[in-house]
Amino acid sequence: MSFIHTSLSRLRKLWPALTNLIRRKKPGPGLEQKLVLRVKQPHLFPTPGQLRYLPRLLSKTERLIFRGASFLGLVSFLALLLLTLNYFRIPAPAGGGTYIEAVVGQPKLINPLWADANDVDRDLVGLIFTGLFRSTASLSLEPDLAEQFIVSEDGKTYTVTLRERLRWHDQTPLTANDVVFTVKAIKNPAYQSPRANDFQGVTASASDERTVVFQLERPSASFLSSLTVGIIPEHLWADVPPENARLAELNIKPVGAGPYRFDTLKKTRQGAIYSVHLKSNSRFHRPTPLISNVVFRFFSDTQSAAQALADRKVGGVAFLSRPERQGLTSRTHLGYYRLELPQITALFLNQKRNAALGERSVRLALAGAIDKPNLISQTFGGEATLLDGPFLPWFPGYAEAGATYPFDTSRAASLLDESGFRLKEGATVRAFVPKDKKDKRFSPDTELKISLTTVDIPEYVKSGELIRDAWQGLGISTELIILDPKTIDRQIIPQREYDTLLYGEILGADPDPFPFWHSSQINPPGVNLSGYSNRRVDALLEEGRLLTDPAERAKRYQEFQTIIGEDLPAIFLFAPSYTY
Repeated sequence: MSFIHTSLSRLRKLWPALTNLIRRKKPGPGLEQKLVLRVKQPHLFPTPGQLRYLPRLLSKTERLIFRGASFLGLVSFLALLLLTLNYFRIPAPAGGGTYIEAVVGQPKLINPLWADANDVDRDLVGLIFTGLFRSTASLSLEPDLAEQFIVSEDGKTYTVTLRERLRWHDQTPLTANDVVFTVKAIKNPAYQSPRANDFQGVTASASDERTVVFQLERPSASFLSSLTVGIIPEHLWADVPPENARLAELNIKPVGAGPYRFDTLKKTRQGAIYSVHLKSNSRFHRPTPLISNVVFRFFSDTQSAAQALADRKVGGVAFLSRPERQGLTSRTHLGYYRLELPQITALFLNQKRNAALGERSVRLALAGAIDKPNLISQTFGGEATLLDGPFLPWFPGYAEAGATYPFDTSRAASLLDESGFRLKEGATVRAFVPKDKKDKRFSPDTELKISLTTVDIPEYVKSGELIRDAWQGLGISTELIILDPKTIDRQIIPQREYDTLLYGEILGADPDPFPFWHSSQINPPGVNLSGYSNRRVDALLEEGRLLTDPAERAKRYQEFQTIIGEDLPAIFLFAPSYTY
């Protein structure tokens, strides 16, 4: 009984499992086929296991073709990848290195207060110092040391806020007090700064460490241009007596806040400055310059500078004359860059010294005798801009000259005849023939003689020779006087010792012609080189200085250009370019 009881007990436990086994669906006739097809289902691409057998399936020729195709495919893929990367990559210049520039001349006063008197000083000051504002490539102004500025409604108050954390090269903080000190130094007669006129009638005060307030006696549209002058450090200059400021060592070993800081200075055995080394300013408020070191190497003449460039002892040189550049054309490692200069070159006519120039017909004849395109071609190889007026074509307010005087020798000769200066038979020089007994402008038979003075620079000498020959071809006795720059600047111009002066005037970022054409600037130190006086022109120039509306200001300057074209106090020639 116990055996039967035990067996039934085991059966009851196994019964559910047996029932499930009996109820399970039996395999159908197509199930095995489906399983085989699933195992043998084809793939879109060979599996890695299948690829191992590929070489066994190919002939020797097929294997070579397959390997070549695979190699070309890989190369094509890599090339496509590189092209894609280059397309989306933005190139960026690398920093570092040293640039050496050849400079003709010597630094004397590396100081913003006096740098305008020396091209070498001006170049160095532009790198070592910086102002509240700076000029852009388009001749507009933008803040530099300044962060922002506010102009009052009456145009007489300028409030300038400095950037934060400005520092001098010696790591001393640069504050509003430094700006105020600089302005006061420029205005102080003891410093004898040529920038003094820019701040005439201007007072500066510091309301806090970052804020400077400029108070003007009257509005000035060009005032912001004055604020491009470099700022000097009060903590170094305050203890230097103004009378001795030009003798201070700081003028040769300057401390500024510009993109480059002074590093070292080397001299020759004779005491001349051989070179000045500058290093990039890592604390500069704008992006740090990419070139780490800049070296100025000084030469006594352009020939030596050009030779150093040809020998690769320097990396660049500026202001080489056209003949000197032609000697370097075979040097394939050199590149040339032409930059337009804000300079007007003209023949300034001194009517007070030579009465014949007071005759408008004579001035018109002198202008018509000059073939400007030919002059520019022969002197500059075409690398200059022809001018007919006192404004540069890219300056705001420029107007096409209302009166131009094209090259026409026949008309020029007729104008001279009308003026009374006639060329008698057999004579080579024109002499005055009165129209009647009342014509007392000149004594009878007074010869038409004119001196032409210019600076001893190849381009100016060549231009002077061409103009002299043109005038003499009309029967005008012309004496060409060539003088060194120092004599021109220190004697000839201050004393107005010239009949006609072939000279260039550098203009600022703001096209303010007041210093060159207002009657108040006739006497030295003014630079109204023609001694020109016209009440309407004076009024236009005064208004142009006061107006802050660019459109209204441009109207005044356009009328000014029209009057100058009619009066012809100067014969405008060209604006030279800067070949670098």
